[in-house]
Amino acid sequence: MKRGFSIVLSFILAVLMLASCSSVSVSPFVTGDHINGGENGAGTTVPNVDGEIGGGSGGSDHSGIFDKLAPSRKEFYAEDSASMGVYDGKTDIDGVPFPAVPGEKTTDIQAGTLTAGEWRDNADFESFIKLMNDNSWYPYMETWKMFPTRRIAVKITDENKNALKGVKVALLSESNETLWDAVTDMNGDAYLFVDLTKKEQTSKPSSIKYTFGDISSTYKLSDGEDSVEIAFNASISKKKKLDLLFMIDTTGSMGDELSYIQAELKDVILRAASAYEGMEIRLSVNFYRDIGDEYLVRYFKFNSDIDEAINNLAEQYASGGGDYPEAVDTAFDNAVTGHAWDDYAVKLMFFVLDAPPHSDRQGSVELMQKTTVLAAKEGIRVIPVASSGVDTETEYLLRTLASVTGGTYVFLTNHSGIGGDHLDPTVGDYNVEKLNELMVRLIKEYCA
Repeated sequence: MKRGFSIVLSFILAVLMLASCSSVSVSPFVTGDHINGGENGAGTTVPNVDGEIGGGSGGSDHSGIFDKLAPSRKEFYAEDSASMGVYDGKTDIDGVPFPAVPGEKTTDIQAGTLTAGEWRDNADFESFIKLMNDNSWYPYMETWKMFPTRRIAVKITDENKNALKGVKVALLSESNETLWDAVTDMNGDAYLFVDLTKKEQTSKPSSIKYTFGDISSTYKLSDGEDSVEIAFNASISKKKKLDLLFMIDTTGSMGDELSYIQAELKDVILRAASAYEGMEIRLSVNFYRDIGDEYLVRYFKFNSDIDEAINNLAEQYASGGGDYPEAVDTAFDNAVTGHAWDDYAVKLMFFVLDAPPHSDRQGSVELMQKTTVLAAKEGIRVIPVASSGVDTETEYLLRTLASVTGGTYVFLTNHSGIGGDHLDPTVGDYNVEKLNELMVRLIKEYCA
């Protein structure tokens, strides 16, 4: 699907011809427990104290590394440059790596071409619950073991009813066990999910603890209370910071839209930077494919260099994949745990993709669960951008990520005439907008 049969056949024939004309053994495929770290891989490294890439040890031979890591899920880093790494979080190979062939660069693509819509399930949670419990949607919750149907909505304001942003909120049981952690957004809202990873509710929420800095207090819940407004006597800093992260699928199936997405995101980055000259903005633009491809996750640390982010974005092309699911779980994990997010910044993660993770790959479901819970705790708002090819199961998963982290669901539409067919989302009425305008609007709203 992601590579035409003729391309695969041509590649195999070329390999056979080379093998027959030379005494050198040609092995185009990765086998065994060794993951292809990319042609620029430079040995193993370890995360430094801020959770980002550390120094490399040199060399490009990874043989034997994964034999040592196989007993448990560990992380392997291969340094590509001073600021870029290739992150591999799995030890199994289940796909055939295709040779990396850069796609054609289109120089006349202008921002404002792609069209999109937005839907916030937390704003109409009753409809979301109904959809999740529908016979055609319920199996997706069973597959991914995430049941986002039990929620307590919290709004925290100061004594003058002004929204308080960045307040840490914890849902506690009768024994003071933490059931869920979240952080209030620009409207002072936080969403606390009860037993997200359990089919049936077994926990009983008892109270809500809310904290900012050294100030903390507790609200006692009544039985069945699912919406709470709390006045908090705290002074929130007016200093504005923004950590803006993009995680982008660059497998072959993204080839129909990737050049357009690059143009849109370049425009979004430039406009966000110019709109907030007084704000501290840090950017991180990252890319992922799948196991066996040129790289699994190619990531860049947060920094304030706008030109570097744009250059990194422009250098990417679509390649690899080979089947429908991709390494979404590893990319998501890297975005949340592999970057040094600022505790006091607005944290936005735009996740641009067209396929789900591998639900049948060992550890994938558990990693998606774990990372989702951690993103909510850290106040990282996940904003998926669903591209052409997304199916209903992927829609379920992306809307779940958005709702439980206090983000919002963005989806490309057919109105632009660009790319393959786009899934008609199972939502209510929505406005069709230019993708770049929509994303800039969301950044402004979350930073308000």
